[in-house]
Amino acid sequence: MTLGIPRLLLRAGLNYQLRHRWQMLLALVGITMGVAVVLAVDLANAAAKASFAQSSAQLRGAATHRLIGHRGDIAESLYADLMTTPGHPPMAPVITARVRVENRSERFQLIGLDLFAEGQFRQQLPQAIRGETSVTEWLTRPDALALSQSAADLLSAGPGQQINVEHQGVKHSLQVLTISNDTTKASQYLLFTDIASAQVIAAMKNRISHIDLILDTAGIEWMQSHLPPSVKLVDVEEQTHGIVGLSAAFELNLMAMSLLAMLVGMFLIYNAMSFSIVQRRNLFGRLRSLGVQRQEIYTLILAESLMLGLVGTLIGCLLGIWLGQGLTRLVASTISELYYQVSADAVHPGIDSLIKAVLLGIAGTLAAAWLPARQAAHTPPLTTLSRNALEKAVQRQIPRLAFTGCLLLLVGLMVAFVFPGGVVMGFAGLFILIFGAVLITPLTLPLTHRLMTYLPIKGIWRMATRDIDRHISRLGTATAALMVALAASVGVAVMVDSMRHSVSDWLQDLLNADLYITAQGYDDGAYLPDEVVKQVPFLASVSHYSLYHHQNLNIAKQKTRLIAASLSKPSRQGFSLVVTADTDPWKRYDEGQIIISEPLANRLGLTAGDELLLPTPQGELAFTIAAIFRDYASEHG
Repeated sequence: MTLGIPRLLLRAGLNYQLRHRWQMLLALVGITMGVAVVLAVDLANAAAKASFAQSSAQLRGAATHRLIGHRGDIAESLYADLMTTPGHPPMAPVITARVRVENRSERFQLIGLDLFAEGQFRQQLPQAIRGETSVTEWLTRPDALALSQSAADLLSAGPGQQINVEHQGVKHSLQVLTISNDTTKASQYLLFTDIASAQVIAAMKNRISHIDLILDTAGIEWMQSHLPPSVKLVDVEEQTHGIVGLSAAFELNLMAMSLLAMLVGMFLIYNAMSFSIVQRRNLFGRLRSLGVQRQEIYTLILAESLMLGLVGTLIGCLLGIWLGQGLTRLVASTISELYYQVSADAVHPGIDSLIKAVLLGIAGTLAAAWLPARQAAHTPPLTTLSRNALEKAVQRQIPRLAFTGCLLLLVGLMVAFVFPGGVVMGFAGLFILIFGAVLITPLTLPLTHRLMTYLPIKGIWRMATRDIDRHISRLGTATAALMVALAASVGVAVMVDSMRHSVSDWLQDLLNADLYITAQGYDDGAYLPDEVVKQVPFLASVSHYSLYHHQNLNIAKQKTRLIAASLSKPSRQGFSLVVTADTDPWKRYDEGQIIISEPLANRLGLTAGDELLLPTPQGELAFTIAAIFRDYASEHG
């Protein structure tokens, strides 16, 4: 006895699988495909998060808290005031700016640090400077640059080599003074300079990006009692988690699509196992007549499924790691463009991801094979020997399956559109809808057969249509699997096409001016010269003009863009207002109220007439919402 199965019976099951290689291959493809896609997506998401976490940990060093300004930077004088106040905790000023390196397509992050304040925070850079070059040279040369070994390898740079960078359209030439021994991927897009040099490059005269702090409970109380209203104390860990959370919806979409692939794979497994049981119905009937127990048949089929699951999961894990290598680059590129900078370009399979994929592959295989195994084990021997009895039993179950499917459709719609929970509940409702549609699918086959009898078809085509009713046990599963695959393909295609047209219409309405003028380094936060702002609106060819000023704020622990705008009448017509406080929202806007985007309203649960707290130099102030407008520029608002 092996696994509760006679060895002869187990050998017969294995021989059957080996004789039907193509059928076994179909089941393996289903398992492999599902496991590979799920694992690849999970590895790509994990690699992006790990890259950002490693980069953040490297930048913050020993810092526990951080001071940030309401407008994204802090006056340099605040650091001087705090440093000259008795009892101050350890602190270090930092400047960060995104720059472009000549002949490179990636964005690099320029980090300006105060060498004398870094001792308690990030010791690697001070040690490298003191070990390989003089501190005097680092402090007196405005073009001094330090790189990690991974960044030097990426740029093919060595000590003494010139690196040309560009920020806000202005080019600067830096010389590599020292290279640290850091070889991590997280540091390959980091450029380190003295804080005074970084101020010049980032055009932050008398300003700094933030102040890093090492605080205990007493230090937190001291710091909060000495801060002006325009500056906020934040926990570094919470800030990091908040930034990583920006891409949660993107990662959830990827994971949902991968689980859909797993669902299609389970149908392939179910179909293959069902077909193998149908082929062996006579054999099972004879075995039952000879005394083989139900449990032994049941265990045999599950053992065959487990064997396929193990092999398919193993191949799926190997394929998933390979797919993850390419997918990680795509995911990291998208996250870097839309959410936060990551440098992940290779996956490092974690034990958690592999365990998750293995459990999902094996559990999915056994779940897909459970129903066919149960049907084979609980069918009486005489009925098992009769093909007609099987089809009649299946036809008797069709109304109950269809009724259950209709109930699942209703439940799915309620979960997706009625119950709270946002995107997660929406996907849960979607999967329930899919299962409901699967259960209804077998009912469509007899209906299709009846409709096709009225068609003027003859010969072999008439025989083919007549055969539909005779093989519902096989065709029902195959049709359901095909339905799910086609529905997923059509659904994604419709979604993408609809989104493309919606964004196109939105852009045509919103961007209705003839000419737009921005600074060359607009992506880096550059502003137009005052002369341009004052003169261009009064040119003879200009009939209407609007002025915009962009600034990033932290609202509900997420980066949110604030746009201060003086809008002309044509510009206002480009806004699609979906919710308004009254019939004249633009009058409220002119009186000092604000309009917010639909994504921000959904994220914060706000509507027209509510108030939103915004950080200002005087602290947080409440602004009344005059209207909510449709916007596709940012999912965070």
